Amino acid sequence: MKLTKILAITILSVSPLSSMAGEITVAMYEEVSKAHDPKLDKIIMMNLTGLGQGIEWYNTMAKDSKLYCTPSQLTLGVSNYEDILNRQIKGLRMVDPDYDTDSLPLGLVLLQGLIRTFPCK
Repeated sequence: MKLTKILAITILSVSPLSSMAGEITVAMYEEVSKAHDPKLDKIIMMNLTGLGQGIEWYNTMAKDSKLYCTPSQLTLGVSNYEDILNRQIKGLRMVDPDYDTDSLPLGLVLLQGLIRTFPCK
């Protein structure tokens, strides 16, 4: 069941429909990060916060079929999301340097990073 949900999210996130929705991709995120423009950084961080909170809301509502399991005393914030996202991007590139990681939606990569960082036992 859990694998089916992850697969469905992955397929929907990398489909042509997702790119038409105007999602921020890894390439866009990295370009803005390198620019060091405070206004653009704020937009990206607000987007990252929204993505993280939305994923957390789903995960909270899932109860018995959580995608990831954070420690009960940990509250995630934008700095956590940014760290997890950056580690996941780096990890994806290490696993398959030829894969087009740049075109992946930020939300998908964040979700993958959360699952990898906080696996359920």
